[in-house]
Amino acid sequence: MPSPAQSAVWGLLAVAASAGAQTKSIEPGSPAPPLSVKHWLKGKPVTSLAKNGVYVIEFWATWCLPCAEEMPHVTALARANPDITFIGVGIWEEWDAVKHPRFVAKMGQKMGYRVGYSGDQDGMAETWMKAGFRDSIPSAFVVKDGHVMWMGHPRLLDKPLAEIKAGTFDLAAFKSEQQKRRAKVQWGFDAAAALEAAQKLRREGKVEASNQALASAVEEFPENEIAAESIRFSWLADEDPVAWETKARSYATGEDSKRLTILNKFALARVAKPNGIPIARKALLIALEGTGWKEPNTLTFGTSIFATLKEDQMELRAVRALLEVWPESWTDVEEERTRLRAREVELTAKLKRG
Repeated sequence: MPSPAQSAVWGLLAVAASAGAQTKSIEPGSPAPPLSVKHWLKGKPVTSLAKNGVYVIEFWATWCLPCAEEMPHVTALARANPDITFIGVGIWEEWDAVKHPRFVAKMGQKMGYRVGYSGDQDGMAETWMKAGFRDSIPSAFVVKDGHVMWMGHPRLLDKPLAEIKAGTFDLAAFKSEQQKRRAKVQWGFDAAAALEAAQKLRREGKVEASNQALASAVEEFPENEIAAESIRFSWLADEDPVAWETKARSYATGEDSKRLTILNKFALARVAKPNGIPIARKALLIALEGTGWKEPNTLTFGTSIFATLKEDQMELRAVRALLEVWPESWTDVEEERTRLRAREVELTAKLKRG
């Protein structure tokens, strides 16, 4: 299971990915949208959904640790139901001809079903996930006879899949349940869209208008306050690096965990952008040094970012520090410690080899 820091990052990315123009919605009982897979990575390609078959469509991304954790479960279901076609569809990140195939190869038999990539915020991210009011991954859809029957977290898939297959699934009850959920998700979409509108104005060079739009986004959706501060922090990095560094250090040494998370998220977001590595690394080091290499969430970000940068020595330092402070309140404590110890051994051996 992810740490609180990781969950915060993935939730932010999910809402951002869902913001934007309206698209035709789908709900339980709706005709299934077409498949739209740009790159097939594993298994025989599926170009369309048969009108008399059952399918499980599971959405994932390479950066999503919970997705990777659920893949063995989805694989077990696929093996137990050979008459059902399982398809894993990558979304919410740009296509990478090296990273995506490597991820699938690394997962191996833990990802034992067809796998493809659809797009970042386009393709099935729009026509399935956004249309189905799914605001996080991993997410799965079950399609039977050309209609969407169920959507939800893959961990909850076993019972509805068995009932759909047997013809005993209560579609009306599930539809009613989903309609209650949609209002909350729509609010999240609208809040994210308000933030995106302000950022769009900034990209167009309309500084004052973007400031006003961001203020309005917080006024209309008060829960946007921290996200808005994160956006201002990102703008500051581009427009006044000296002031940005002063604020970054205040975030790192202050007692407000939300501001520290803004700094950590900034580092994670920038490391993936062209020319973003220097400031991402600087932000991460400010966060680590400001917390004395003892804050678990920051160290979690550190292990991930240093791994991305292929800085083995720094990643090893972060892994060892995280092992010392991993909170007992976090889920799967022993499992995560085992994973970190294995990574520690791997990095130590690699550094010895030179």
